[in-house]
Amino acid sequence: MALVLLLEPPFLRGVRRTSPLGIHVEVLLTTRTGEQWAAERELQRRLLQRLGEAGVAMADGLELQAVVARGSVGPGP
Repeated sequence: MALVLLLEPPFLRGVRRTSPLGIHVEVLLTTRTGEQWAAERELQRRLLQRLGEAGVAMADGLELQAVVARGSVGPGP
């Protein structure tokens, strides 16, 4: 897998809402145009790994969800 290069460190915007099913945490990643999907997948992979290491179980049938970026920065390909 190619290493994803972030243009800036991830920015935790905070917990946006909570429910009996979980929490919605917003993280801003700044990448080059076209690399946002790989960055999103890597963030989700790392989150699941860390949650598992901490003993936090995911309920069956639930998964991480991502919100599509609203814009892009940096030079194109």
